[in-house]
Amino acid sequence: MHSSQRVFMNLVTAGLLVLLARGAGAQGILHSFYGNAGDLQGAAVSGAGDVDRDGFADIIVGAPYSSVNGIQSGSARVYSGANGALLYTFHGDSTSDQLGWAVSGAGDVNQDGHDDVIAGALGDSTAGNYSGSAFVYSGLNGSLLHAFHGAAANDMLGRSVSAAGDVNKDGFDDVIVGAVHKNTYGAALVYSGQDGSILHTFQGDANGFFFGIWVSAAGDVNADSYPDLVVGDHSYNLHGIYSGAAWVFSGKTGAKLHSFYGDSADDRLGYCVGDAGDVNQDGFDDVIAGAFYDDNTGADAGSARVFSGKDGTILYHVNGDAAGNWFGHSVDGAGDVNGDGYADFLVGAPKASAGGNQAGRVRVFSGASGAVLFTMDGTTGDQLGHAVRDTGDVDADGRDDFVVGALAEDTNGWNAGAAFAYSGVPCPGSVSAYGAGCPGSAGFTPLLALSGCASPGSVVTLEIEGGLGGVLAFLFVGLNAVSIPAGGGCTLLVDPIALILPLPLGGSGPGAGAISVPAQIPSGMANVLVRAQAFLPDPGAGAQGFSTTNGLNIDIRN
Repeated sequence: MHSSQRVFMNLVTAGLLVLLARGAGAQGILHSFYGNAGDLQGAAVSGAGDVDRDGFADIIVGAPYSSVNGIQSGSARVYSGANGALLYTFHGDSTSDQLGWAVSGAGDVNQDGHDDVIAGALGDSTAGNYSGSAFVYSGLNGSLLHAFHGAAANDMLGRSVSAAGDVNKDGFDDVIVGAVHKNTYGAALVYSGQDGSILHTFQGDANGFFFGIWVSAAGDVNADSYPDLVVGDHSYNLHGIYSGAAWVFSGKTGAKLHSFYGDSADDRLGYCVGDAGDVNQDGFDDVIAGAFYDDNTGADAGSARVFSGKDGTILYHVNGDAAGNWFGHSVDGAGDVNGDGYADFLVGAPKASAGGNQAGRVRVFSGASGAVLFTMDGTTGDQLGHAVRDTGDVDADGRDDFVVGALAEDTNGWNAGAAFAYSGVPCPGSVSAYGAGCPGSAGFTPLLALSGCASPGSVVTLEIEGGLGGVLAFLFVGLNAVSIPAGGGCTLLVDPIALILPLPLGGSGPGAGAISVPAQIPSGMANVLVRAQAFLPDPGAGAQGFSTTNGLNIDIRN
């Protein structure tokens, strides 16, 4: 970051801190999706991408005990993020297929502009009892695009499924599927979205026998511009039986990039793994893994760890509240739910009992600090948090949202199950332009803009464009709007008592000058209307010798 940008961030923070006011954001349920009696709806949940191309992220929910085509044939249901309507229902073919034990968005597998979905049926018996299968369905029309089958009985292919990103850079999104007992120890297979061929096969070894119990995209962990993958095996025994492990693999080469191990016997690290996003903003995507039997705060209280994609170090280690919570049974990145510019993360504890016996609990943690942002509790017996996943922006409010499964929720009958789409923090603040700028050289009028959420703690970006390249612009920041003639038809729009900051514009020549500067709104500041305008020295602008931007109203709210 340029030194003047650091100065800007520090001075803006100092200048605005004179008006402190405390407050807190809130989140709520956007949609509730209920299963039918015995379905176990919410055993698996995921964002589906924008399946119907309406500008809202959609959601897929698994109901593996649905019995439309035989007992526990299973179902996967895709819901609209815009209004919660049911878009598609996919059913298992026969008894005990258990389609829906794993579900995920798949990206745009066939490159038709619609996001597609994938669902696993670990009990499918195409190649023998519990050989398992996974199916990729079109977001455009629900048709079957690919069917992947286990090779032998008990492979349990489809126990976990995930989008993989475009690992081979052919323009088609790919998928990864876990086969937890393939070749005895388990495997994870990456399939081409274009033709269904196998791009990578990752194998377990004799230290465990559930390799592939969970698979996930990992983002770009090594910053090579290829998406990477993460695979868990909660039975791995390097540090004691069922201490567990998780591994990150290169999407480009298939090479192992990182290995993470549970600390002690029965931690079960790797039962669930996920893409955490770039939690620490170092340019490398990070990963998260749960250890739901970890005993740090009581027997089987559970824990979750966020690991650095850059060097594998532990960025955060968070623990369950009490014995028996199973905290870390589900984990995922959450996207940026509070608009502070950092990727946040989710952890589910389906056996937590704050809301009643095994009501379940989900917590959202800040990627910036590790602090708890939200806590959601179920009611008695719901097991809220059995599954959690990021969804993207379901309500198109500019904040990332998430979905949570409660497979034992009983609104529609015993073990009907449910899934709930929660909003991130909506952006309560606003930014608007006012007044007119004054043209500079060659008639170009510079523009002042601010992107991001005008709320406490959020990272915003200030931009000046269209000025004279190479000049030192002066940003006026104040609390009061004014309208004072400044010569040559230009108008001063801000009373700059609070702050005047110099900003060097890049570029060369009239209209080419620009700067983009990040700044963080002080976390304690709220309910303040800040004004801003920039003045640009410009010898070619006429008698006044300068040009000006429009003004900005920055209404900071929480």
